[in-house]
Amino acid sequence: MNNENFVTLQIDDIKPLLNQKLMIRFSDSYRLSAEVIEVSSLKNFSQSHTEPFSFVLRTEQKNEYFPQAIYTIEHPTKGDISVFIVPIGLDTEGMKYEIIFS
Repeated sequence: MNNENFVTLQIDDIKPLLNQKLMIRFSDSYRLSAEVIEVSSLKNFSQSHTEPFSFVLRTEQKNEYFPQAIYTIEHPTKGDISVFIVPIGLDTEGMKYEIIFS
């Protein structure tokens, strides 16, 4: 069952989740916990009234990763949100993925 709606996230929807866990649903049968490890404001080059931002999630994956694609994050107050997620590499704790809203 797909409960996803069009939701516009703002940086203030993600900042309170810094150092907390979200779930990423990579498929109907595969979910991973991911920690929000970074939230960054980006320069706004458009006339948009929303502030561009990015955030980085880290899973505990060490030997594998998912390719860039649209996956679902489970936000605690906004619900299920489809976002374009890009793997950006490993650190000592796991695989990092970046999401950008511009």
